Amino acid sequence: MKQLYTQFFENLVTPEKNQGDQALGLSQVILLSWPFVIIKFFIEFVLTYFFLDQMARGMLLEGDYKNLYQLVSGASIKYGFFLIFISSFLTMLFFPIWGFIAYVFWKVILNFYFWALKIDDNGGKLTDEIVCAGFSGYVFYLIPMIGEFCTTVARLVVLFLALRRRLDISALAAFFILLTPPLFFGGFIVIFVILIQFLTIS
Repeated sequence: MKQLYTQFFENLVTPEKNQGDQALGLSQVILLSWPFVIIKFFIEFVLTYFFLDQMARGMLLEGDYKNLYQLVSGASIKYGFFLIFISSFLTMLFFPIWGFIAYVFWKVILNFYFWALKIDDNGGKLTDEIVCAGFSGYVFYLIPMIGEFCTTVARLVVLFLALRRRLDISALAAFFILLTPPLFFGGFIVIFVILIQFLTIS
């Protein structure tokens, strides 16, 4: 396990080394990433509880009993806390499923570009190794508050490095490949909004 985590952490800096018989596969990177997702859940729970506790203590010291009562009994506060808890819990519980979906998503994108650029994927192994290397970014989930943002950035950076070094392509080409998801979803949202406007006018 220690050796696996060493390789997992090394993928953050040298993702191009995740290849061959020693490459970390999908099941391995998901299991190695999962503990960081679990830790993130507990960090968010503790921080949310601490924030509400400190807010209540501050109101108590200031004698602001009206707002304190609303904080303790308010449905919106309880509903908001419940949503945060459930969202984080489901993300943690079903992480292997989300991880698999993300894996398939990036595989489809890379397979398209490999086909368009006529790059030999070595039976699917090359895209597997590149996408799996990106999972090492989940270590940044340990950062409170901004862990999710840092994880997203780290995963994109790792994929960027892996694409450049494994495929020997330019920085611009690698960057364009990584832009595909936001361009795709942005285009989808624009089409959806236009469709709603059209239906509304009709």
